[in-house]
Amino acid sequence: MIPTGLKAERRAPDTQGGPVTPESAGDPGAWNTQGAFITPEKKYQAAKVMSASPLELILVMYEQFFALIPDIKASIGKKSQAAMEPDSERAHAIIEELINALDFDIEMSKDLGAIYFYVRDRILEANIRFDPAIWDHIEATMRPLYEGFSEAAKQLAPTAKPGALPSNNPSIVAGMTYGQGKLKEIVVNTKSGLQV
Repeated sequence: MIPTGLKAERRAPDTQGGPVTPESAGDPGAWNTQGAFITPEKKYQAAKVMSASPLELILVMYEQFFALIPDIKASIGKKSQAAMEPDSERAHAIIEELINALDFDIEMSKDLGAIYFYVRDRILEANIRFDPAIWDHIEATMRPLYEGFSEAAKQLAPTAKPGALPSNNPSIVAGMTYGQGKLKEIVVNTKSGLQV
């Protein structure tokens, strides 16, 4: 699961103290099937995630991670463990997702994994010590990685053709026929010889 709309998931009360509604928010949002109000910001985040490349998804996770840190540090400043915990848990979940996305057969993934494991441990330490300086260190550790991924995305963007598949995606897709009530599909990846 990729965390999306982390900030937008909070439901602040309106001026009368009630829940946020389209009328009270003065917002042209909509209600989802679970009855939660969807703001334009949340719609934008969902569209961004749905249309993103794998590299862009990594950048989205980093951006959401960084967006949590000021709130976490503010909660620490207010001495509010209860206010800090949801954001800290989300930050931890983002790091876990970054770890889970790694292919540890690749040397660079092992190096990134070591950094992510280190950051994950620092998040746990920051929660125990309730120390904003640890969050500063966490951000300083993650920022260069974000900048590197961001630069890679910029360099890859001009060469990518809209709708083009990366080289590790299946290169032949055939079948897609219905036979006797079942969908039959064959996918062949010429690099690995994988057939599905």
